[in-house]
Amino acid sequence: MLALDKLISEVIGGRALTLVMVRNGQSMGNYAGSIVGWTDSKLSIKGREQANKLFGGFYKHVDRFTGVYSSDVLRSMDTAKLALGFPTRKVITDKRLREINFGDDEGRHFDSLPPAEKDRINSLEYVAPNGESWKQVKERSQEFYRELK
Repeated sequence: MLALDKLISEVIGGRALTLVMVRNGQSMGNYAGSIVGWTDSKLSIKGREQANKLFGGFYKHVDRFTGVYSSDVLRSMDTAKLALGFPTRKVITDKRLREINFGDDEGRHFDSLPPAEKDRINSLEYVAPNGESWKQVKERSQEFYRELK
């Protein structure tokens, strides 16, 4: 946690906009080996432990954050709240911060897929059937970041 504490001390406090990005903790879907993008999945015990460990690095700096933004999926909101000691401060949710919409691939058991299917899903050229592409994910997240002031 010392490294995280040092990093936060170095990046927060300047006049420039600084983003500290954190991926959500392990979800029950992750634990089960399922493909979860937009699927709401609670944090697993390990995911809650991961978020609580982040709190050790963040708690001294919480008052220096000017905003906390999260995807609107449960695992992301819970990670933010646990890692930052919220809900004493509001976590602002935005669906543009969601992971990729895996469409028809949502809920499939990734570990049981054939290697070619795993490679297809892991490819940057992947376009989820009835979902979205990585390019679309990039475009919607960039739209969100452009709006931050």
